[in-house]
Amino acid sequence: WKSRDRSGNLHGKGPNQKHSRPTSTGPLKGRMMIGNGSPVGNCYLDPQGFHSGFLSATKGANVNGHADSYSTCSYLTSYNAKKRLSNAPPETLGAAALALHYANVIIVIEKLVASPHLIGHDAREDLYNMLPASLRGALRSKLKPFAKSLTSSVYDTVLAGEWNEAMLGILEWLAPLAHNMIRWQSERSFEHQNFVSRTNVLLVQTLYYANQEKTESTITELLVGLNYIWRYGREVNAKAIEECASARMMFNDDYLDE
Repeated sequence: WKSRDRSGNLHGKGPNQKHSRPTSTGPLKGRMMIGNGSPVGNCYLDPQGFHSGFLSATKGANVNGHADSYSTCSYLTSYNAKKRLSNAPPETLGAAALALHYANVIIVIEKLVASPHLIGHDAREDLYNMLPASLRGALRSKLKPFAKSLTSSVYDTVLAGEWNEAMLGILEWLAPLAHNMIRWQSERSFEHQNFVSRTNVLLVQTLYYANQEKTESTITELLVGLNYIWRYGREVNAKAIEECASARMMFNDDYLDE
């Protein structure tokens, strides 16, 4: 879509959306179309570090993207952990207790983008059921305008390639934050069990301080692109099967005429 607000980063204080638990209410539906503009534009952050607008600044947090040593990382994580956990701004995923859940959602999307042939009914259903109410509503609003044109064939190879490139570009910087979130949580659980500080990932390198509204907007964009790729692949497969069946019928007719 062409009306999305993408400024090159996801920094800013958006309205804090209340989280509702997912309910089983059907798979991703609908389709999307795009005009002449490429979906790739202005959807990247600086991949060289984690000082980006996507991570909301926290008052009193004296952390930079170039920790001098493992001891510094351990010190920052162990000494300031409770303080930083409690000081998460209200507009962040950490404050909404959604950081770990959205990390899992992003990782599932990453796997499906890498292997589109795995996007079946069950995979779509499972992914949809992972989405909270806010994301489901955003996704429906993006797909609804195109639901009436489901019977028409508007999918093309060029646009499918652009969507695939756009999703890969977003995941290039978003997926590491999601993986770091899972790793941070795992290391933190290990610390609690063994009473030893071994955290190698800073909390600021995860989704914890990510702006909730802009994170959800980015995830919605990935879902719309994934939906387009899935429908494009389904259409291509259907045409291939139809052509194969037609060729077989012609072969049989020619064989019977001999």
